Amino acid sequence: MPHSQLLVKNKRSLKGLETNAVLVSRESWVHLLESMEENYYKAKRLSSPAYIKHLPYEERQIHKSMFRVDAFSLPSKFETAQPKSYLLHGVTNAVIDVFIMLHKLCNTNGIIRDVTIHQLYEEYLTYKEWDASISHMQFYVAMEKLRLHQVISSTKNMYGRYTIKICHFMNQETKKPNYYASIPPVVFTYDFFKLSVAAKKLFLDICIQQGTRPELARMLPEETLQGQKAYMGGLFQFLHKKHLHQIQGVLKELTTPLPSLNIPLFEKCMLVKEYSRKFNKLIVSVNKQLRSANESSNAETYRNWLRPKAIYKRKAAFIEKSLQELHLGDLAIHMNQFINVLKHTCHMQTREVLRRLRMLIAGNGQPDNLEVVLHKLVRKAFHHRVLDVAAKTGIYSLITHNVKASMAEEALFQFGNRYSMHSVRSIKKLFIAAQEVLQQKYMVPLQEEMYYERDIRYPEEALFRDYACKHGAELHSYFQLEAELRKKLNYKGNAVPSHLREEMLKKIEHLPQAPMRVLYPPRDFDLTAFLAELEQTLRNPRVQRELEVLV
Repeated sequence: MPHSQLLVKNKRSLKGLETNAVLVSRESWVHLLESMEENYYKAKRLSSPAYIKHLPYEERQIHKSMFRVDAFSLPSKFETAQPKSYLLHGVTNAVIDVFIMLHKLCNTNGIIRDVTIHQLYEEYLTYKEWDASISHMQFYVAMEKLRLHQVISSTKNMYGRYTIKICHFMNQETKKPNYYASIPPVVFTYDFFKLSVAAKKLFLDICIQQGTRPELARMLPEETLQGQKAYMGGLFQFLHKKHLHQIQGVLKELTTPLPSLNIPLFEKCMLVKEYSRKFNKLIVSVNKQLRSANESSNAETYRNWLRPKAIYKRKAAFIEKSLQELHLGDLAIHMNQFINVLKHTCHMQTREVLRRLRMLIAGNGQPDNLEVVLHKLVRKAFHHRVLDVAAKTGIYSLITHNVKASMAEEALFQFGNRYSMHSVRSIKKLFIAAQEVLQQKYMVPLQEEMYYERDIRYPEEALFRDYACKHGAELHSYFQLEAELRKKLNYKGNAVPSHLREEMLKKIEHLPQAPMRVLYPPRDFDLTAFLAELEQTLRNPRVQRELEVLV
């Protein structure tokens, strides 16, 4: 039965989905074997009694005290609990399963974006047949093992999601994928799961290396007849075996027909005595019905990309449409990052952020950390709306109440930045509640001293304030007008020119009239600290005290 017609009895088949072949990168597979197996052989050789007994006494004692088998452990949730350690080197069942699964779920560049390890494991279970899967902990350990050996690299974002990249998948010179081979979907079956680790390694290695050749030869000892080092140190070392009958046991597994296929995995499997009295060579070939030459021509069909979970679908559709309009459609692959930052913003603000992002990319290129840049752009785009709501609710003047005139702009910026990530509805509700509390506590009759509370920079300012007081001009409007005058003069001279004096007096006459009672908190009053405490209180429904006690 050709493997294209093989029906894998997994969860995908229950949903009517096909389980097809896996395309595995040859360079990644070779790096996996070299990084894990060679260090395993080295550690095993150094710890063997045959090696130790030939050491001098002093070196033997040093070896016993210094030699440690390389191991690693996963971080524990409990500080008091001692984490379990796992052997760092050596290919295991879990490593093989995870390695194959990552190649199945990656895109054509060998990358899996915005996923958690648990999501990968849940997807892995949908491919495997019943009782043919590793445990959740084995999956985590295998992932960490692959990462430590640099078979994969992973980066974690601020939301706990990973972007996983398969190393040696892309050619660094040509920027194209390295050669990849087709692995039949039999690797997801229960029959394949029952095979030994040695049988799995040999089958996968021959599948990946054979290509279009009719057969492959593998040496059993460490060296070839020409004295060169054999591939992976020979089959004895590669399969972790010492005797010929153990090798024959592995080959028997691969030449026995599998119940699910009714055919063996290897079509040709023959031990040869080449210029020797002992078997020293293996001639092997994968079954023709398990080989196919057309997978490489259409790689996208055989890679079931694990796309990020669809969240905020309408928002995602709007962002994708806006990116297309701005000719930034390539950034749609980072949709989860856009959603995480822009999910609470309105359409107008979202468009403004994306326009600013296009200008930023045009000037400086694509940013390395997209989420950080988006957070900054959101704050800038929302800054003016925060101040507008503060002005409409009547607390705008209190933002600069306890700061110097020279620091007023910085205080306004910090205040807008503080509430830039809140929705308009939430800050409007907060500001209205704050205004009601402050009015109950700090509403006092308008007095002449209120016009003279700030420092006087020019002598003419005393005349202006006296004129504003007589006309009953609104306090905040007058001080804004005074700040504009100081900005024009910018410390030029010690007096205000006559033409500016006349202009200032005319503007004062047109200022809005101040009410009989005004909001006048004490000089050390801090609006930001007050709003933070008020916001915390409003979120707690159990607080029954009156809000005036916060002041």
